[in-house]
Amino acid sequence: MSIHRRVSRALSAYALLLALLAAACASAVTVSQAQANPPEFKEPEPRGPDELFTDLPAPTFEGTVPAQTAKAAVLRAPMPEGSDKPEDDLPDSARPAAMGLRMVLEQQLEYLPQIYTEREVLRLERYQPRLRVGDLPRAGAEHKTGTKYEALEHAARSFAAKFVFVTSYHKPAEGAPVAAIARYRAGAGLEAFETVTLDKPGKEDALVAALHTAVEAVTNLPDGHFDSDGKWIEAPRNHPPRIVKFDRSLRHLLELREALEGQQTTNAWIAWEDYVKREPDYGRAAVWGMEVFHALGSSGTSADESLNHYHTAVRIARHGLKHAPNDVMLRGRLCWNTHTWHARKQFALKGLAQALKVQPLHPQLLEWYALVQDYWDPDRTKQAKWIEGNPIDKLKDGRVELVLGNIYFGARHYETGIEWYGKGLKFNPDDHETLQSLAQCAVYEAERLTKIAMPGADGEADRKRAEELYYLAADSMWHALELEPFHLFDYFAHYYLRAITFSFTRLPTSTEDLDRMFLVWAARDGLASMQRMDRLVEKLIKLQRSKSRELAKAAAPGDANYELHWMARLSFSVVDQDSDESIHTLWLMRQRGLRPDKYFGYMKLFGPLVEEYQPKKAE
Repeated sequence: MSIHRRVSRALSAYALLLALLAAACASAVTVSQAQANPPEFKEPEPRGPDELFTDLPAPTFEGTVPAQTAKAAVLRAPMPEGSDKPEDDLPDSARPAAMGLRMVLEQQLEYLPQIYTEREVLRLERYQPRLRVGDLPRAGAEHKTGTKYEALEHAARSFAAKFVFVTSYHKPAEGAPVAAIARYRAGAGLEAFETVTLDKPGKEDALVAALHTAVEAVTNLPDGHFDSDGKWIEAPRNHPPRIVKFDRSLRHLLELREALEGQQTTNAWIAWEDYVKREPDYGRAAVWGMEVFHALGSSGTSADESLNHYHTAVRIARHGLKHAPNDVMLRGRLCWNTHTWHARKQFALKGLAQALKVQPLHPQLLEWYALVQDYWDPDRTKQAKWIEGNPIDKLKDGRVELVLGNIYFGARHYETGIEWYGKGLKFNPDDHETLQSLAQCAVYEAERLTKIAMPGADGEADRKRAEELYYLAADSMWHALELEPFHLFDYFAHYYLRAITFSFTRLPTSTEDLDRMFLVWAARDGLASMQRMDRLVEKLIKLQRSKSRELAKAAAPGDANYELHWMARLSFSVVDQDSDESIHTLWLMRQRGLRPDKYFGYMKLFGPLVEEYQPKKAE
């Protein structure tokens, strides 16, 4: 190759390098400018016919901020030898009334501003099988007001609830099944107990009336305050309408709810049409009607078809509000849906403001209002600022603080999120959702600080704060796992391991923390190899695997963290490919009502063998 050609190639390469550097610099300037001047957001144009979004029927009730609030867990106790879902063990003739009882209780509690319920539905369903065993105030059994029940005390602790409402069923040798609803106050015992016969729905409304009478008696929890003279002033009460007018409508609602829960959209649509023919003046049922057409809209074959289904959902909710104008959940969901489906911001804000007059400072309504107000704005902190501008200090239960923590966490303002979660835990230190949210937020902030910390003394403050946050995250997540070891365990276990090892960079120094780390890891996957953990524990893991197996097999009900040990036992049996041990452990879990996520996965493999299993007497 000639010297001229080599020089020419070198100059071409140099020119190319300069061009690339110039492009990179231009790109960097563009990115920098974009960060300094983010593009203005634009709200989408409203969709749907204007006549569909005229003013909603006004509420007829104006509420007050409750003097105090209390959390309730609503559970259904399986029959002693029955399935996890107690309604499945009832005869077909009784199941509509049983579903009706559930819906009446749900509505009644939502109309009480002083009571709020556990909102993790899956967590409640996973907990309920535990109530198959143990002493409970059950239908068909003797009970006495003031009696304390350890099973319900455990439920109250797990859900950080002041009240536990338990529904149970009894099938007598003759006659219709009987349902019972119990109200239990943590630390005080059984407060109320009502029964109702689950007759076959008739032509009139006797059964519906009996359901409402029983529920109203068990939820009779007056709200009010003492005035300056010491006189009790009772707050006005928002009485809900009947769930249905006629007994026979309960069967259509049963079919509707079961189809929705089973994601059978077409069957739900048919059940809704059958229900509307019998009950044209529906109220609360509009909530489920909306769900039907929301599901149909989500699966539409074209944009126009989907939009038509969403329009139908709005019409259903508007009609329901004519007959249930004070149902804040119906009104609130309608407004949230119309904003997300149809971009009808002003309509949604006006309707949510109406709902907030019925139940002032309701956290879910506040969150919806804040989200709608600045939904398209990328600066999520504006939503939090609006909520903070309300007199939220009047609600002392941690719910609003959880909402604010979530908003700041989602906006990556981790320290502010941590601050709000901490404020919420001062009101309710055992709230599972706040604990696990705080733990995750603290891990992200600790990792961020570790990355940006400067070498030497300049980064000392960041490293010290990161260490504090890792400890905070580990303690918070461990407490959450103590309260609820099964719900989304693998996900939360990952964050616990991440926190206790400072993002897999070092082992804990205390024996207690080290034991907890190995227990969570064993429960998660039987101490199976994890690349980031293996290098930390290579000198300990062989001995620890043997020790953890022994502890798992020795754990018994009542021992500390026995649920985690039993999950570890199941995980070890899978790692060891010991099917006999897997079947035995699944049988134990089935008998005790323990339902971690892995239980359902392995029951698909071993279910028939577990059903046939007969343990030895020694076991």
